[in-house]
Amino acid sequence: MSRRRLNSGRNPDRGMTLVELLVSVAVLGIVGSVVAAAVIIVFRQIGNTQGRTEVARSEQNVSLWLPADLSSAESVDTKPESTPCG
Repeated sequence: MSRRRLNSGRNPDRGMTLVELLVSVAVLGIVGSVVAAAVIIVFRQIGNTQGRTEVARSEQNVSLWLPADLSSAESVDTKPESTPCG
């Protein structure tokens, strides 16, 4: 009976078993691979998103400045020989 009293005073949580350790490593690997896949997808989409943002910004600039530029023109010459590009 005295041994039971001595053992009952000890902390029963001495560590992790091998099964618990393997399960935790497996869960950590699954979670890590999901996070890594999400990060890869985000990094692949950054260039596409930046390109679309730049196009949208250019379209906004055109819609802002083009009407004022067109209305300030005094005359428009549409003859092909009058264009400077050839």
